[in-house]
Amino acid sequence: MKSGKLFLNVGKVFFTLLFLSFSISLFSQVKVTSYSTYVLGVSAPIHEKISAEIKTFPNRGMLKHVDLELDCFYHFKAGDFHQFHAGIGLGIDPYEGDAWLSVPVALEVFPIQSFKRFSFLFELSPEVYFEEYVNLRYMWGIRYSFGKKS
Repeated sequence: MKSGKLFLNVGKVFFTLLFLSFSISLFSQVKVTSYSTYVLGVSAPIHEKISAEIKTFPNRGMLKHVDLELDCFYHFKAGDFHQFHAGIGLGIDPYEGDAWLSVPVALEVFPIQSFKRFSFLFELSPEVYFEEYVNLRYMWGIRYSFGKKS
């Protein structure tokens, strides 16, 4: 199988999983994150301690193509002002046919105890590209949660 067809198949599986994960949790709390590197993330819970997030990366090239990443996070026990998350993700560049595996670790900080819908997010993620190179990505962002806060 040619690598181009392989990446198209990976893309189809990626978007199918994305659709399923977000359609299951449409009734739940949705979080929107604006990251420092012009990345936009939308996440929703799948289970009590597990959530899915899709990130768009228009910063990695021209706006005619946008990289996408689907992450699944496990949420550790939250403190009064913070919560740690760790997960795994799959990213694709549909235009170039590139794909990567990411292992994000994040710290979410709630600066206002009485208003936990607003938070700051710090994320560090090794990215393993299928072209056999590794990248270490770091981002910080501002997150707002819509819906009920659990």
